[in-house]
Amino acid sequence: MKTGLLVVAALVTSLVHSFVGHAEAGCASAPLAGCKLPFAAHQSTLRFAETVSDPDTIFSWLWRPGSRTTVAEFGDPLAGTDYVLCIYDHSARAQPVVADAAEPPGWKAIRNGFFYIVRGPHPLRRLVLRAGDDGKASIFAHGNSETVQSVLPFAIPVQVQLQASNGQCWATDFPTPTRNDAHEFRAVE
Repeated sequence: MKTGLLVVAALVTSLVHSFVGHAEAGCASAPLAGCKLPFAAHQSTLRFAETVSDPDTIFSWLWRPGSRTTVAEFGDPLAGTDYVLCIYDHSARAQPVVADAAEPPGWKAIRNGFFYIVRGPHPLRRLVLRAGDDGKASIFAHGNSETVQSVLPFAIPVQVQLQASNGQCWATDFPTPTRNDAHEFRAVE
């Protein structure tokens, strides 16, 4: 009898998490303070789209030109530093409204940072971390995931953060989107 109750409890927990969205993927429940911001304005971008035919999301976030970031600040994803991409808005929904983790394996070291790519049913499919001086550092994240419910339109302002398990984070605020409707969010900041 106890085994049956445990199975039912696990199923209910799984269903609750799927209806809430991705909010349980490891992001802080509110945006972290003190994240590195872009070094210059109007070059970081966010595109988040939901397909009409089924509830899939496709997103790309580009953090550039970034503030000075060293390879050491990225930690070492090959040795256990974890990353999660978090999108927060100003709605009454559970925050973040999107949270997708870079799940190992899939990491490779590159000359000035790290590269992550994975295929299959992983929401965050590509992450490129490039260290550099002010104006030279950059981060690119791309994903495609099936969602249970629509998250668009976002309640602005929107903030995207890449949070690392070593305590570092990188962020872009998007207060004035060029598009924010039931199908797509686009912004440059």
